[in-house]
Amino acid sequence: MTKKYFEDLDVINKVFKEEEEESLPKPDMNKPVFKLYPKAAENVKAGKCATCGKEIKAKDFKDDLSKKEYGISGMCQKCQDDIFG
Repeated sequence: MTKKYFEDLDVINKVFKEEEEESLPKPDMNKPVFKLYPKAAENVKAGKCATCGKEIKAKDFKDDLSKKEYGISGMCQKCQDDIFG
């Protein structure tokens, strides 16, 4: 019974994580910046920040505007803060 309980918890956690990550807009990989900087494009495709390479998590963004900016630039919250203040 205990093993089944933990397996069920794992499934529930995966579903919530997928829903959370789906709430982020996806950066447009056809933008010229991603053609000029293939490493940035590679990072974004792997779910990482275009600038620093840190793993992107929806919960790390301060607000909806920061999430929207991620959809534009592919930058994590820290990189956005560093660049935009």
